[in-house]
Amino acid sequence: METIQLYFVSPAGYEQFGSIVPAPSSEIALAVAYEYPSIKELVDMGAELSAVNVSHALAKKGYSVLVSKVGMFH
Repeated sequence: METIQLYFVSPAGYEQFGSIVPAPSSEIALAVAYEYPSIKELVDMGAELSAVNVSHALAKKGYSVLVSKVGMFH
């Protein structure tokens, strides 16, 4: 089974447009979030996109977050 982390991906300075993205790596999370129209528009205008591993941050507080894909969705 693939390990999936939760990443908060947002354009710098526009955190209100951020999104939680389940992905196996930050690179994939950034690529997925770049496909969101509001995020893509801001990045194309020059905003820098960053990803914070929420699962890792919660683990430091004693929480364990398990994410799994149960089936296909559209």
